[in-house]
Amino acid sequence: MGVAAAAITVLAPAANAVAGPIELAPRPGDTYSGAEAINDRGTVVGESYPRDVRILYHPMKWSAKGSVTALPTLGGALGQAVAIDGDDVVVGWAEDAQGAQRAVRWAADGTVTRLADTGVSSNASAISDTGRIVGASYDDVTSHALLWERDGRVRELPGLPGGGSAFADKITPDGRTIAGAAADAAGHTHLVRWDERGRITDLTPDGEYGTVAGISRDGTIIGSTTLPGGNSVAQRWDPSGRVVTLGGTAAPSSGQAMGISDNGTVVGLVDPDFGGSYATRWDRAGRPTYLPSDTRNATAHAINRSGTIAGQAEGVGARWAPDGTRTRLDPLPGHTSASALLINSRGLAAGMSYGDIWRGAIWG
Repeated sequence: MGVAAAAITVLAPAANAVAGPIELAPRPGDTYSGAEAINDRGTVVGESYPRDVRILYHPMKWSAKGSVTALPTLGGALGQAVAIDGDDVVVGWAEDAQGAQRAVRWAADGTVTRLADTGVSSNASAISDTGRIVGASYDDVTSHALLWERDGRVRELPGLPGGGSAFADKITPDGRTIAGAAADAAGHTHLVRWDERGRITDLTPDGEYGTVAGISRDGTIIGSTTLPGGNSVAQRWDPSGRVVTLGGTAAPSSGQAMGISDNGTVVGLVDPDFGGSYATRWDRAGRPTYLPSDTRNATAHAINRSGTIAGQAEGVGARWAPDGTRTRLDPLPGHTSASALLINSRGLAAGMSYGDIWRGAIWG
């Protein structure tokens, strides 16, 4: 395992003027909305749901100007849109008339299609620019990683030898590399990668529990694994199979990788002394830079191909330019805090605004 140097660079330019938000309104009758993904057109997908003790998601799509579309289900009440490609094709899940959760694809015009599955329920988690979709189906005790081709053909991806459940979570834009998780024979969850032919590679053979956070255009995977003492370590797996522990996250500190650009720059957070997190950017060598914020508890959530970063700092949204200049992204009127979770190639950010209720938001 490669371990990057832990020297920290700290950027500290002042924040620029405020950028005002556009509300992602829920469907009529609902109270809350949430953003899950954004494409380069600025189309955002996610969910709205009522003020209820249960999470009753309804699938939604919004334009870059906030125009709202409620996406159809398969005859049931609920659903969620979780990913979108460059042509406004959306994937996620929707209930059928019997109330079962099924993986679906919504065409750009909103037409919904059920994706074939092999279990009692299923969901889709990501779509490539080539139309390949990944996700999972579920039986009573096990999940099965699935790959759907553009024409709807479905294939189950293999799990680890002797293992059980597997789940496919991310896919590269060209559809050739898939990242997810799979259980070994002892029931421990490993991070895994599948190639274009469906062959599986164990990314955490020592058994560290972890989560996949992102995948770049060339197949570099990022995520976080948990050490025996309970600390989270940010890591990067190169296409060659080399794993790098990103600098500043070795024990006793804690860190998470959350986003990756096309050139391999990674963003996330580091908490070096359990006193609050720093929004952090790691270069290709794994060297960390703390992004400017006047307080702790800052996080970098996403980075686009030009190096612009979306996140949260000082209780509101933040957008950092490649040189570290920070733009404050204010919450919606009447709200007290915000967080930018997503960013597209044009620098359009999307995320959440919080008050007595919360709503999705877009910042231009």
